[in-house]
Amino acid sequence: MLPHLWSSCEGGQHDMRIENSASRTKKHWRFRGCFHCWVLAGMILLGVALNDAQLAKAQSSPYAAEPAPSNDAAFEARIQILSRPIGAVVALDGEYSMIGRTPYTITHFLRGSYRIRAATPGYETWEADYVFNGRGDDKLSIKLTSKSRYKALWRSMLVPGWGQAYSDHKTRGVIIGVMQFSAAGVLIYQDSKYTEALSDYNAALKNFQANQKTQEGQADLIAQVRARQADLDNAYETRQRWLILTGLIYAYNLADALLFFPSYRDRAVEVNVTLDRKPELSGAAVKLNVNAKF
Repeated sequence: MLPHLWSSCEGGQHDMRIENSASRTKKHWRFRGCFHCWVLAGMILLGVALNDAQLAKAQSSPYAAEPAPSNDAAFEARIQILSRPIGAVVALDGEYSMIGRTPYTITHFLRGSYRIRAATPGYETWEADYVFNGRGDDKLSIKLTSKSRYKALWRSMLVPGWGQAYSDHKTRGVIIGVMQFSAAGVLIYQDSKYTEALSDYNAALKNFQANQKTQEGQADLIAQVRARQADLDNAYETRQRWLILTGLIYAYNLADALLFFPSYRDRAVEVNVTLDRKPELSGAAVKLNVNAKF
């Protein structure tokens, strides 16, 4: 009885040959191709099963790592920072320090909180905190507020020199501020001197009135009253001069902020930027070239 161990399949064939002899019957099996096909199919199925098991384990793991950036455009980070108006210089400060000009595209996967500052001549500086999601698809739009002479005026009304600093005339603002506060300080001092001179004059006058009926020492009392009167007049005139000077500085401060507000149309700024990590995180250096025309 022949054993039925193999069945026919495509790509292989089975041949059987039986030889009879006096002592025994010899059975010869010859298998061509079928055995190799089964081995190859088994290896393919085993490989597929192992691959599916590893993929399922990676997807279920909460610590699966994000894919690293590659040259493939599908995985490239494209963080966009836009501004109105365009051309604002944007600085980011966080895990990395970066600077560029809008429209600004960052091809790095940023994650976490960053301090973002945007500035351009003729507009107020914009500053805020922003948290990047780490996927490299953030899009941030910044709207800058234009500066005006009236905003500079009320700033100078509150603090002399502040309007000039607001108008990007920082040196002039510092000079005006120092002159104004110095004059105000001297004025306060001279006013205290005037108050002291007035008190001395009133005391000398009361002393004269109390002793004017007696002839003795009347000339000395009159001399004291006249001396205190002269000191009072000098103190008053000095105080008035410093009061006028302080008022003139304050008036010039307001006129300068209002009438000499700069025109930002003729200004141009060109920024060439290379991005890199902070020095404490990397040995690379920051390189920034700024060409400004005022």
